[in-house]
Parts: sequence; C-alpha cells; structure tokens
Amino acid sequence: MCSIHRCPSNEAPMKVEIYADILCPWCYIGKRRLATALAKITDRDRMQIVWRSYQPCSTPTTPKVSTSPSRRPSK
Repeated sequence: MCSIHRCPSNEAPMKVEIYADILCPWCYIGKRRLATALAKITDRDRMQIVWRSYQPCSTPTTPKVSTSPSRRPSK
C-alpha cells in the first residue's frame, strides 16, 4: 500500500479528479484545502490532478409537463 509521503516507483500514480464550479464558494474552499494538503506531500509527482468543470445533467430525467389549458389532454 502506498503511504502519503513515500510511494514506490513501481506503483501507478494516484489520480484525483475534481469536479468544481467556478461560482461555488464551497468549491473554492475545497480548492484551497487541496492546495494546502498537496503542499505537504513530498512526492507530489506521483499524483495526477485532473480538474473538470461541474455541469448539471443536460438531459432531464422527468418528462416536461405543460400546465397550459390548451396543452392538456382531452378526456
């Protein structure tokens, strides 16, 4: 098992994927905490940090329902 400070060279690097939104204050706090934690790691080149943008699901899971009287199904 790889320790946080020393990782054998034959092990694959740790991949960390971060999904963040630039407008989210909690994402900013998490980014700063990650930077502080990474500063304490001596073998940082064994880590792969991948930043991804957060985006809500583009396809809705529920069908759109119209509430206008002209669109209501007839009985």
